[in-house]
Amino acid sequence: MHSDDLGGRWRPLVEVLVDAGCHAISSDLSRAFRATQVSVLDDESPFLARGGILLLGARTADGASSLGALRRLRSKYPELVVYLCDRLDRDLAAQMVRYARAGLDRFFVLESAGDRAALAECVRVRSLAPPPRAALRALSGAGLATRPQCLTEFALRNGHRGLSIAAVSQWFGVARRTLSWWCQIADLPPPRMLVRCARFLHHEELLSRGIVRASERAARLGFDTATELRQFLWKLRRTANRGSANSLSRAVPELNEPRELWLGW
Repeated sequence: MHSDDLGGRWRPLVEVLVDAGCHAISSDLSRAFRATQVSVLDDESPFLARGGILLLGARTADGASSLGALRRLRSKYPELVVYLCDRLDRDLAAQMVRYARAGLDRFFVLESAGDRAALAECVRVRSLAPPPRAALRALSGAGLATRPQCLTEFALRNGHRGLSIAAVSQWFGVARRTLSWWCQIADLPPPRMLVRCARFLHHEELLSRGIVRASERAARLGFDTATELRQFLWKLRRTANRGSANSLSRAVPELNEPRELWLGW
């Protein structure tokens, strides 16, 4: 079975939340997601505290820009996946790099049935593999500079199926060499290794959630077979950290475990 031929075979592990100010999400789409309506204006919302996928509009329920709310959310809930869903106008386009650097994970323009289908597929795939909550929480206290912190959290939240470094640099509005510089000044692994570590940590999160079958973990992470997943873990262990600790491995002890724990079979 190809990893994308999942249909409804695997149960979602991530809850979908829709902010009260996000009017681009129709009631039909909300029902399809079995979404819970929340308000990002409520900093103590138990739903936000549990994590999940938050669908956010360009404005909150009080009419203010959602950029400020996103920044507040990131300071409290680094594991929360946040997608901005709205129409794209000139003002919003001018703000996109700011949203990215504030911790936005993706932006969806919802103007057609195809747009809504693309969002639904992304939510489906994302819900199969929760972000590594403990690692993200540990990293938030690591004292990294703002931009390296944002890059690392983005990788850890979105590396479940790998990430293109070109796409990451485009998302943050910087050259690839700038991403490398952010990693270097913060004593982090290079961007490609950062993304691989993120995928490994998603694997560990699945293990912690009781996903014991290797074939299921492989499918949830976008690998075609359990063997492909095993090879990925083996290669990562061979190349990770190269004999010296770094900011990521110090914050996330799982990256220093013996090989047999990495394989987790």
